[in-house]
Amino acid sequence: MKYVIIFILWIILVVLDTIFIKFSKNKKLKALSSTSVLLITVLLALYELFWS
Repeated sequence: MKYVIIFILWIILVVLDTIFIKFSKNKKLKALSSTSVLLITVLLALYELFWS
């Protein structure tokens, strides 16, 4: 069940990021947003591997 919740949160994050990238005019913010999604995904994976 925990994995389902994390997966749903990740999907929501990706959807919000996609919407933000579509409507954002600033290229630096687009890059920062994409990088933050990648970083959050990696951190969630590390959390699941080592602390759960």
